[in-house]
Amino acid sequence: MEKKKGIKRHAAGLCAGLGILFAAAVPMTAFADTVYVNASKLNYRNQPSTVSGAVLGTLPRGTVLSRVKNNGEWSEVQIGGAKTTVYVASRYLTTSKPQSSTAKTGAATTGGTSTVAADGTVTVPDSLKAYVDKAYQVGMDPNWKYAGMSAINSGHAVFYHNGAANRKNKVVAVNAGHGTSGGSKVKTFCHPDQTAKVTGGTTGAGATKAVAVSGGMTFADGTAESTVTLRMAQIFRNKLLAAGYDVLMIRDGSDVQLDNVARTVMANNKADCHIALHWDSTKTDKGAFYMSVPNNAAYRAMEPVASHWESHNKLGSALVGGLKQNGVKIFSSGSMEMDLTQTSYSTVPSIDIELGDGKSAHDDATLGKLADGLVVGVNSYFGQ
Repeated sequence: MEKKKGIKRHAAGLCAGLGILFAAAVPMTAFADTVYVNASKLNYRNQPSTVSGAVLGTLPRGTVLSRVKNNGEWSEVQIGGAKTTVYVASRYLTTSKPQSSTAKTGAATTGGTSTVAADGTVTVPDSLKAYVDKAYQVGMDPNWKYAGMSAINSGHAVFYHNGAANRKNKVVAVNAGHGTSGGSKVKTFCHPDQTAKVTGGTTGAGATKAVAVSGGMTFADGTAESTVTLRMAQIFRNKLLAAGYDVLMIRDGSDVQLDNVARTVMANNKADCHIALHWDSTKTDKGAFYMSVPNNAAYRAMEPVASHWESHNKLGSALVGGLKQNGVKIFSSGSMEMDLTQTSYSTVPSIDIELGDGKSAHDDATLGKLADGLVVGVNSYFGQ
């Protein structure tokens, strides 16, 4: 009750400040979703800035808000019966209702295997305790290079720190493709220098912007690709941990509010390599392959591609080699040139691996075989 009165007290001030609010030169993308406050107290401001934006009040955890715009760092939301528009930090919003902070642990990540406490630490399943000595959420730092190019970055990855005797002191970012609600409604620049794409794909050649996160395809049996990539990521994570690697699990549940740019930036700053898991949209059971960096002079001259494309292709080749060694069917030469948002922004070895297509088997036994092959590839890449 006390919080609602606080909101009403500020309504007049909010209306008076609308001129200032709309004058703020902040690039915002139109949005239309329901979000919840995921902080004990969240400041709301008349401008999207901690410097020039005056704090008008606070909102308690669990407050339901209508989001109308988002630029990744800040969200424009509606509060109160009069639908007054204010700004809040996007990283403290979630699309699923958070559990009360008085609980011992917070809500489990949707569809995931970990449980997040109010302070961001993660309780892992018993099956991982032999390898993991600590786990915690990782949020987006707006000061990271290219962070400002993302449109959806209020979500969190989970970092699994390996405490076993065979720890390799290497971090593998495991990116379960797709799985961001609202991702197809927002666009980001394909390249950090805002030049046009040089190949086709989900977004055609010549485009300068692509959907922030596509919805993915549907398998022949009706299963969503995002469901399979998450299960694959969980199995791969477990095998990487057993092999001594730390793992940055970029999507640890059915939905994470991190677009492709945000996922890449997070991997750039928290991992030694970045592996995105996908299945191709065809339905011919074609086999596995990786998306290689296009042999295009202008594209390969663009930073950060210029400094890293060889390491991207080397990682992809190692992963396909590991899969082949483990008896996995490989498509054609094992690679396909593709201009991807992921590799366009990557500053660590980074690859999109297509583990089959819409007709491929995706039961746990098959996914386990794929994960074993990928671990062989990771070991090969790092010279283990």
